[in-house]
Amino acid sequence: MNDIVKRASFELKRAYALVPTAPSVDGFAATGAAVSVDGFKTTLPCDSPRLIVADIDVLRNAPADMISAGYGDVFAKVPAGADWKIAELLGIEAVDPAVWDIVQGPLKARIAHPELLLQRNGEAVRDFYTCLIDVGHAMELYKDSRPASGAEHLFSHILEMDHLTYQGKIVSHGFKVAIGTLISSALMTEVLSFTPDTIIDSGRCVTDWDVRYRQIQAAFDESLPSFGAIVEASRQKFCADRTEKIRTMLPQIQAAIRSQVYSFEQVKDMLRTAGCPVAFEDIGITGDVAAAAVRRAQMIRKRYTVLDLLYESGQLDRVIDRVTGSGEYF
Repeated sequence: MNDIVKRASFELKRAYALVPTAPSVDGFAATGAAVSVDGFKTTLPCDSPRLIVADIDVLRNAPADMISAGYGDVFAKVPAGADWKIAELLGIEAVDPAVWDIVQGPLKARIAHPELLLQRNGEAVRDFYTCLIDVGHAMELYKDSRPASGAEHLFSHILEMDHLTYQGKIVSHGFKVAIGTLISSALMTEVLSFTPDTIIDSGRCVTDWDVRYRQIQAAFDESLPSFGAIVEASRQKFCADRTEKIRTMLPQIQAAIRSQVYSFEQVKDMLRTAGCPVAFEDIGITGDVAAAAVRRAQMIRKRYTVLDLLYESGQLDRVIDRVTGSGEYF
């Protein structure tokens, strides 16, 4: 609803104000409107609000699942930050220090006590809502959602494109992102176990665009209006010769992940405490559905994430199967 009104205001050239009633998403102050166009989840341009008015008593008394969803959306900034660092280390997209500090500077302190949010502690909710606004402001400054999202949001986008419902209701954005955050954290945990030989000797890195195109054809219906956009996004980031650079930069990539991401069990515990889903069945999907969604998620945006690192290392399929099907993580 928020994104649709923002976009409508932009098309009508009308200023708008927001009076949010729940701390449920990070898009309140952002300039982009995340909407589905012809079945393809995309971000359309729009102006930021002229004014945001939020009453803390209203926010803290919002339905508990909406507060939990907001927590899931904020927590996603942890692995998303690691994705951005990976892209920087590989020379793909440099981190903007000022924007990084807005989001990552206070982030871990603001998510440290999820129990206080569900206790409806007014001070905790105020601080948490400020975090949501700051993230939106960072996206506005950067003119892109990179400061706020990485692989975990791409996973969520796939489920949104598939119109995921559970028990008769649309699964909230924050809950899909929470599962995506767990998956992303697990994928990065696997990267920490890599050696240079894991990368250079994989033998499974796709270096031919025609092969890559056939993979996209197998993953998406060509009759979809969005098929061309998906192909173009994959084409823009396709690189046939980055494997050696990944191997060379592996120690720095692993150091960046260690400094940014919590352990998988800690992520799971914090999300569970906040009332977020922590198992595939909590949002009505299976491990097989999750695995397929992660594979497709790697194709739909030009944004470089851990999914691309794994793909270009020839390890994506193996690691996805291990994370979603081995029972070690989920």
